[in-house]
Amino acid sequence: MRIRASLGTIVHLEIKKIKMDIPLKTGYFLVGDGCRRGCDFCAQSYRAKGSADKLSRIIWPWIELRSLNEHSHKLLELDRICFQCLDYPGLLRDLIGVIDYFRNDLGYYGPLSASVNPFSAKGLLELKRAGLDNVSISLDVPTRELYKKIKIEGVMSADPQRDGPDACHEEKTFDLALATLEESVLVFGDGKVTTHLIVGLGENDMEMIERMHWLINRKIKVGLFAFTPLAGTPMQDRPPPSVGRYRAIQLSYYLLAASRLDMNIFKFGISGKLVGYNLENLPEDIRGEIFEKDIFRGGCFRTSGCPECSRPYYNERPGQTPFNYPRALSPEEIEDARTAIREYLANVPNAQK
Repeated sequence: MRIRASLGTIVHLEIKKIKMDIPLKTGYFLVGDGCRRGCDFCAQSYRAKGSADKLSRIIWPWIELRSLNEHSHKLLELDRICFQCLDYPGLLRDLIGVIDYFRNDLGYYGPLSASVNPFSAKGLLELKRAGLDNVSISLDVPTRELYKKIKIEGVMSADPQRDGPDACHEEKTFDLALATLEESVLVFGDGKVTTHLIVGLGENDMEMIERMHWLINRKIKVGLFAFTPLAGTPMQDRPPPSVGRYRAIQLSYYLLAASRLDMNIFKFGISGKLVGYNLENLPEDIRGEIFEKDIFRGGCFRTSGCPECSRPYYNERPGQTPFNYPRALSPEEIEDARTAIREYLANVPNAQK
């Protein structure tokens, strides 16, 4: 069986020698060859006309699964393995086989995560029994309307008799994705379920922050991404979000998830744009962190989602300011983030959506 690995993982395994300035703690593998999803932003979509070797900005070379035996010593150094999964007939069977190979053939006993489209409760149980520790069901967008517009309308139909009960169907709606996330918590436990949300796909700040709050209340973690325009996709001409907007959303998630605050701390303006905070609802120590101190040592701007996940260069080129920092921030980077948030909140008429 063939599988793909991110370029950073290939380098870590010493299959290729390329200088990497950020060491990996998580190994990333891509399961599948072709996807029945027509997501407007994704290079793996069946509607994409660009290079099929990318997921976001990352290149994923093919390798033979058995070839990993030669590099198992490097594999065992990783703190986590993450499987990104395309949607195709037989995915559940293939993913269980891959998990079994990592557990029993390679002897990798660290945490295993997988990012998949909605499976049935039976499929989730099978993945848990196979050895998966953490599952991600990606929403990508916070609202039903955007989900239908960007993800559902481009879904290829499937034959349940041929493809099985977990095949991709038009009825794989936003509501089903939410229900599957809640079922996943029952199967894997609190803090063991993640979803992905992408800032910049047409949502407003209120929609994004309210959805994050909904997920946090259900013990579901959020991996935040910045929209990245990719050649050959229907959204190739859409600009990415501003750094200021992304920092404001990152801070909002941290305040809700880590500081356990409520929606009443936020102040929204026209069209749901975040314009500030209700200071009377912010504890004094939190006000100090945001406006005077080091904003939680910059921890709110680090990569979110599963533990040990870094995703270096997933949304930006080397040398650019990272949307998600895979390391600790310098005092200068923290102050730059504070300035970007302040400017975004103040820029009411011209704020980038």
